[in-house]
Formats: sequence, structure tokens, C-alpha cells
Amino acid sequence: MAFSTSFILAAPIILAAVLVVKPSVIAEKEMNLRFFMHEYFKPPHATAIKVVSTTKNNRPEIGSFGDIYVLDNPLTSRGVVGSEIVGRAQGIVAVASITNDSYYMSLNVAFGKGGPWSGSSITVLGWYQEPIGEIPVVGGTGSFRDAKGYVVLQLVSFNLTKKYFVWFSRKVVSKDLGHKMGALKKGLMMVRQDEED
Repeated sequence: MAFSTSFILAAPIILAAVLVVKPSVIAEKEMNLRFFMHEYFKPPHATAIKVVSTTKNNRPEIGSFGDIYVLDNPLTSRGVVGSEIVGRAQGIVAVASITNDSYYMSLNVAFGKGGPWSGSSITVLGWYQEPIGEIPVVGGTGSFRDAKGYVVLQLVSFNLTKKYFVWFSRKVVSKDLGHKMGALKKGLMMVRQDEED
């Protein structure tokens, strides 16, 4: 895919997490989380930084086999820059193929204070390949202790001039956990851009 060399961090884009939550006294329940992830490569507000580079490429948003990134991306319930932050996606991503179209990631989705999952997190670990992929959810903390499930990603739009990308997940059928869903039940996309609007 020609686009894959221009978009390194496909792997950490968390869009939908279908989880089975196992509270100690309650039966397993399935839920569908939806949120936006904003990713910036341009200092001083960069949220994704290339820490290992295998080429002399000076553009951090373009990755090559073996490149490694560390990220701390804000998550919002809406895909608008400046929307209320509901959590952060923090972790590591590596370009895992010589064709630059697959990635390995280790990522925690940590929910902020004051929301329905205050202080809780979801752990995502595994391999992802463009253009559509699934990444396993391997655990979590707080409200998501012992969570399992998967994340689904799909590219729907991008702007290489501004380094702006929008991702959307396939629709996943799930049961609602009621009040816990809150504001995150809207659309499901990811926004990535190199500069603030």
C-alpha cells in the first residue's frame, strides 16, 4: 500500500474496544467503547515521538522497518481538536515489517478523573496491519480488570499536507453497560495531525 510509508502509527490507533468485563460478583458483560485519538508529531506539543530511527528520514510521521515510537495521545469523545479529554493512549509502537504496512504495539488506554471509568485502564498488545485490522485487548485495571476483547481499525480519510488522518472502526455488535457508556457512545474515529489548527 503506497500510503503505509506515510503513516507509521497505524498500530496504536485505538478506536473501538470490545471488552468482556468480569466483575467478581456480576456475570460477564460485553461493551463497545468509541473515542477519538489525537496524535501530534510537531514540537512543542508532540504526543508521538520517534525514539529509534533506522534511516536518515527527518520526517517523524514517516516510519521505516525497525523504527520505534513512544506516544501519549489525548482521547476525546468527539473528533474535534480542543474537545474535552477523557483519557490518554500511552505506549510504544514499532514498525514490524520490511514493507512498512504492519506494526507491533504495546499500549495502555488510561481514562481520566471524573469520568465513568476514572482511574481505570485497558491494555492493548499485538500486531496490526493496514488498512483494516484487529488488535487484542489483553487486560485492564479498575473497572476493566481482567478485560479481554479486541480493537478494530480502518482508515477512512487523510490529508498528507497537514498530516491529518481519520480512522473509523467497523461496526461491532455489543451489549450496553448502561451509565458506564456515557459520552463515549457517539461516533468512532481517530484524528491524527501534525500541527494544531
